[in-house]
Amino acid sequence: MRNVKDVKAVAIALSVLTVGTGAFVIGFGSVGDGSDQRQGAAEAAASTHGTDAPRSDDGTTGTDTDDGNPSTGSGAVHEEFSADPGASSPDAPDDPIGGVRTDGLVPEGMDLTSIPGAPEGGHALPHSASDSLSAGPGCDYQCIASGVAYPRGFGAQLVVETKVPADLFMTVVADADDDGEYELHEVTYSPGKVTEFSWNLDHLDPGQRYYAMVAATDQHGDTSHAFGEFTTLSTRNVELAVTYMSVFDGPSNVEETTQHIRLDGGDHADYELGDWVAWDDVDRHVDLDLLVARTWEASVCEPFWDELMESPQGDSDDSCVAWNTATADIDLDALPAGQGHWSDHTFDVEFRTPTDAGGSLPAGYGDPRWFHVVATARLHVSYR
Repeated sequence: MRNVKDVKAVAIALSVLTVGTGAFVIGFGSVGDGSDQRQGAAEAAASTHGTDAPRSDDGTTGTDTDDGNPSTGSGAVHEEFSADPGASSPDAPDDPIGGVRTDGLVPEGMDLTSIPGAPEGGHALPHSASDSLSAGPGCDYQCIASGVAYPRGFGAQLVVETKVPADLFMTVVADADDDGEYELHEVTYSPGKVTEFSWNLDHLDPGQRYYAMVAATDQHGDTSHAFGEFTTLSTRNVELAVTYMSVFDGPSNVEETTQHIRLDGGDHADYELGDWVAWDDVDRHVDLDLLVARTWEASVCEPFWDELMESPQGDSDDSCVAWNTATADIDLDALPAGQGHWSDHTFDVEFRTPTDAGGSLPAGYGDPRWFHVVATARLHVSYR
C-alpha cells in the first residue's frame, strides 16, 4: 500500500540513497528491471553535456569516480537511484455525470436552433408535435434510445444510441457567466447514419453545468429530439512519486545524496525516492522542481540550510555540498491515448536539470562541482 504524504504540511525525513543499478524501476504500464529506462536516460544526459557515461556488459550504466578529491571533481561520476513506489490511490469508477432524456420534449427556448451562434440548417424543434414519444419503427416517433455523459477529466464524453440508423446533430450550451443567457459551446454532426455515436468534449470548465441537445433524422427524413444536462467534475488532485534518478558528473567521494521537492514555487520539502506525495485542488499546468544535494566527506561540515535552496544550483564549502535542480512544466490534463472517458489518469514524465538558457550555458556549467540530473516521476491525477 502506498504511503501518501502531504508536502504542504509534512516534511518527509531526509533520505540517504545508494546506487540502485539493480533495483526495480517502474515503467508506465509494466514492471521490469529498468535497464531500458536507465540506458535511455543515460544516453540522453551524456549527449546533452558531452560526457560518455560508463556502461557495463549488459548495457546498463554503472558508476565511475575519480581519485576522491571533491574540490576538483575531475573524473566521470555517474550514479543511479531507483525505487518502486507501489500503487497510488485506487481509481474511482467513471460514473455518469448526466445525460439526455428521451421521455419528454425539449423545453421551450432550448431547442437546437434557438441559441445565438447555432449553425443555419440545424434541425428545428416542432413545438406543436404530439406529446406522445412512444417507441416506433423510425424517428417520426422517439428513435433516440439513450444519451449518457461520462467524465473525461474536466471534460465529458457524450454517448448517444438510436433505435434505427440516423444522422445526429448535437449541441452543447452553457450559461457560463450566470447572466441567464445560454451561450453555444460546441456543435457536432455524426459521420453519416449511425446507431451509436460518441462525442468527446475536452477541457471544459470545472463544476460547470452544460445542456446537451440531440436531433436524430432517419432515412425517411423524420426527426426525433432529446434534451438533457451534465455537470463536469470540479476538483483536480495529484499524487506524485519519483521512481528513477540518474546523476552525472560533479563531486566524487560523495557520502550522502538527498532530494527536496516542491510544486509551483512553494517551499521545498525533504523527499525520499519512491514516496508518494499529494497536492489537492491544483491548477492544470504545474512546475515541478526536484533539488538534488550531494554532500562529500569532510572533517567538519555545516548542515545544508534551507536558505541555500533559494538558488536552484550552487555549492558550499561550509556545508560540503553541491546541488542542482531538475525541473519540468507538466500539463496534468494531458489526454490519455485510447481512452474515451476517465476520472483518474496515471502517466510518467521525465524532468532534468536545465541544459541552456536562451542559448547560453546553464548556471554553474563547467564548474567541477556542477552535475546533471535526469529523473522520472509517476503522476496520478484524479478528478472529483
